[in-house]
Amino acid sequence: MSKNKLTYEIDFDFKLFGLISYAKDYKLAWLINEHLGINLVKDDDLKIHFVKNHHILVSNFKFETEHSIFRLLKNKAVEFSNPKKTFLLPELPDFDYFMIVQGFDASFQKGEIKKQLSAIKEIQLLNVFKPENLTSKENLIL
Repeated sequence: MSKNKLTYEIDFDFKLFGLISYAKDYKLAWLINEHLGINLVKDDDLKIHFVKNHHILVSNFKFETEHSIFRLLKNKAVEFSNPKKTFLLPELPDFDYFMIVQGFDASFQKGEIKKQLSAIKEIQLLNVFKPENLTSKENLIL
C-alpha cells in the first residue's frame, strides 16, 4: 500500500512587535488605542493546545478592519496545564506582550506603528521580530 505524504507551508504574513511593559493588559490596550487611533477590545482568551493534552490560555485583545487585524497578546499565560509551558513564546520570556498586525491599509504602516508604540511611556522596550525566525512561531497561528 502506498503512502501519501502531505506537506504544507505556513505563511507568516504579519508583523510581530514584542513589548516590555509594566502596565496591565487592559491599560496597555487603552494606551495603544489612544496612540494608534484603533479600538482594541477584550476578546475571548486564546487556548493554545500542545501535545500530550497540555494547553495555555492567553489574554487576547483584538481590533479588526476590512484590511487589517490587530491583536495584543500577553506572553505569560493566564492559565496553563504544564508548569514548564507558561509562555506564548517561551524563547522570549522577557517580553510581556506581543502585538500582531495582519494586513495593512494606507493608514497603518509598520514604521508608523513602531513610532506610535515607542511614544507610549509605559512601554519600556519595543522590538520587531520576524515570526518565521522564532522556534515556537506556530503558537502565533490564530
